[in-house]
Formats: sequence, C-alpha cells, structure tokens
Amino acid sequence: MSTDDATFECESCGKQVEGAPMRVTRCFDCGGTMELVGDVDDLQETSDAVDEDDEVNFDPTREEISGRCRAIKRSTGTRCTSGAYRGTEDQLCLLHDDAKDVELVNAEESTDQTALVDGGAVRDHPDDSKCAAIVRGSGKQCRSNAEDLCGQHEGMRRLLRVDEVDGAPLVDLRDELIDVGASGYDAYRLAAEFDTPEAMWHASSGYESRTVAGEAMTADWLSMRAHLAADLLDNDPHPHPFLFDSCIAISDSSVYDDGRCRSGGHSARLTCGVHDGAKNLRTVFDEGEKYANAFTPCVADMTDALLVEWRADGEEAIVIVEDGWGVFRMEAGVVVVNEQEDVDAVKAVAADGGERPDLPAYLLDPVESDARTPDELRALAAYAEALADDREAAAEAEATQQDDANEDGDSAREKPDRNEEREADLRADRPDDVPSGAGLVMKHINGNWYYYWQYREPGKETPTQDYAGAVNPKR
Repeated sequence: MSTDDATFECESCGKQVEGAPMRVTRCFDCGGTMELVGDVDDLQETSDAVDEDDEVNFDPTREEISGRCRAIKRSTGTRCTSGAYRGTEDQLCLLHDDAKDVELVNAEESTDQTALVDGGAVRDHPDDSKCAAIVRGSGKQCRSNAEDLCGQHEGMRRLLRVDEVDGAPLVDLRDELIDVGASGYDAYRLAAEFDTPEAMWHASSGYESRTVAGEAMTADWLSMRAHLAADLLDNDPHPHPFLFDSCIAISDSSVYDDGRCRSGGHSARLTCGVHDGAKNLRTVFDEGEKYANAFTPCVADMTDALLVEWRADGEEAIVIVEDGWGVFRMEAGVVVVNEQEDVDAVKAVAADGGERPDLPAYLLDPVESDARTPDELRALAAYAEALADDREAAAEAEATQQDDANEDGDSAREKPDRNEEREADLRADRPDDVPSGAGLVMKHINGNWYYYWQYREPGKETPTQDYAGAVNPKR
C-alpha cells in the first residue's frame, strides 16, 4: 500500500478496502457508501509528510519520462498526464497505482511525444487487434479490443478509421498539431502525409488541390489548415493571406483601435459576408494601413492584384485579386508592376530595331520576358493570329445579321442596341467549355433576340455558336 492510502469500510456490508483518499466512495459489491476507518487527523499528517518530503510529483509538463505516469487511460487510449508517484514500482500516479490490469507505456518504444527526447521519428502504426476508430480528441487509434469497432464508436455518424488513411502518422507531428488546436482527425491525416511542418506549410499555402493520406482534398480545405503549420514553424511565415485572423476590411463603425472588421473571412475569400463584394472597400492593404507594403502590386489576368509568392519555379503565382479580394493560383498572365522595368523593356526592344506596339505593359511584359523561348513566341503569334480570325468572323456574322434585319421590313426584327451590362454579366458567367476569346453575337429567333457565343474550333471551317442568353431578359 502507498504511504497515503487509507482503509475504508462499507456501511452496508462491512467490507473493508484500502485506497487513495477521495477515490474510494462506493462499495464495489453492494454499492453502499464507504466510510474512512481511523482518525482523519492521522491521515492528514501522513499526507503533509509526503508533501514535505517531496515524494509526489504532479507536474504534467515534465519532459522526463520518469516524471509522468506510464498508464494508458482506458477511456481515451491515451497516456495519463498526471505526475508519477515515485514510491510506485511501475511509475504510476496515485489513481492508477491502485487500479487493476493497467496497460503501461513502454518507455523505450512509446509512441507518446514525451518519449521522443532524442528527436526520433516514430510512426503510430495501426493495431489490427484494437478498435479501428481514431479518437477525435487525441488523433490516436482507440485502444479498446475489438475486431472492427468498439461499442462506443459503432454507429457514430462522423468517424475516421485507421484503414481509411494511407500511411501511419508521425507521432511527434501529430501530437504537436493537437497542441496547436488541430482536431484529432486532421492531425492524423496531416501527420500521415507530411514529414515536417515545412512540407505541410508549402502544400497548404499553395492553394492547390492535392491528395492527403489517400483522400482528395480541395485547395480550400488545405488553406484553412495552413495556420496549423505556421504555428509549428520557428520562422513564422507572416504576412500571408491564409493567416489573417479576420476580415481584411477597415470599417468606420469598428470599435477596435485599428478599425479592423473582426468577422472571419471564409476560405480563400479574405472578406466576411458583409464586406464581400462591397464597393470602395478600405482594406489593410491600403496606404498607411498595417499591410500596405506586405505584397507586391501586380496585374493578374488583366486585373489589379497583389503578388503573394511565385510557385513552380516562377511559372505559377499565388495572388490576391483586388476585385473581390480572393486568393488564386495562376499559371500565366501575372505581371509585376514596376515602371522602371517597363521602361527598360522598351529600350531593349528599340535597341534591337523592333517596333513595340502601342499596347498596355501588362500585355507586352509577359511576351518580352527573357524566359520566353523562340518556340513559345511563335506559338503565341500563331494563337494570336487565329484569335484575330475568330474575332473577324464574329464581326462579319454580326454584320450579316444586321443586313438581314435591315432588309426585313418587320419592325419586330429590328436589331436592338448592344446591352453592355448584359454582355458583362454573360462574360462573367462564361461556361468552362467556351473559350475565353469567344465573341457574343445577337440572333433573332421567333420574334426575340438572343446572345450566342461564337468561336472557331480547330479543324472546322465555320464558327461554332453556343446559346448564351436573352439580350434583354425579362425581370
């Protein structure tokens, strides 16, 4: 018996047991109330003597294996966090020292994080003799003995099984993710896929869909977990759009000193539902604000944007598009805004005797880049020529339709003026299977006018036309 154990007697059946104070309350045989046998003062003196001798260590933050209870909790399958009582033979806390059939952690082969004092990379491989469920709180496999699922996990609606994840998680990375707030399911998946926080950060901040431990994950799913990797890195990757803790809008009605909106953004959108799509929005990127110079101004797909970083050896870029304040990964069409570089490019072309067309810099700079090869330039020229032919064909078809309308005396066939607002809406919702260079033409059908997408497909002599919508839809 440990030095601070006491004797208790059941009021109903008279059975006596020994155990730790404040633990033995009910008789295991009849359920009656257990009463302390002996003088309470004597027990208090014993407890005080133990404290004075410093024979008990209840500090769960000790890094030494000898300072922590080695028992595995039956309820969670995780290692007990209480300090070990030094008077016990098996290095147990007071609670587990008196329990029967306690499963112990092996100090040399433990999968507990505190056992990795030498930095060894240990993986927690699934145990076929245990329940296949992963504990949502700890990210560890359930320790209950079961051929498939134990009674607690059987029938649960949301459940992650060890056989649903490819690979075994790195113990230290999994436990560190739990410490910074990851769910057990996320920690298990991420630690099974990535070996280091750096690798996890590179994948989650790249806004690109990929497979994680055998399951296809969207770019949004990964980006929403980038902050977990950032919390584990010594070189904190601030600033980064996926690490903003709230909406980027500056609001005059804000009660905070910095004027920030404290509502959360959603996924790759950096604004909350209230500020999403708002006009003349002030943000943390404006001059004089906190992140005014955090990112490099650029033009992405002919739209003002901020360059976060280059990816794929400079062939792709992560950008924040100011129109809507969304984060995107783009393969082409990203040009850094730098007036001196534009001037230098003009001078270089002039020195070579070439004639630079009078076009915006964001169109010419990607073409004039030193990274462009002769084959790429020729392919670009051929594409531009074909695109010009398509535009001309669309214009000719529209002129023909106009002539037909003029010849027809029916006033119902008079071609209406182009609806620029309607065309802008149709271009914004252009289907994926319609090329970006397609034109919009109007056709008269059964007394009504409709817009059609018109473009030329390779190998076809006549332009292709796809229905787009009414010219003046009824509200």
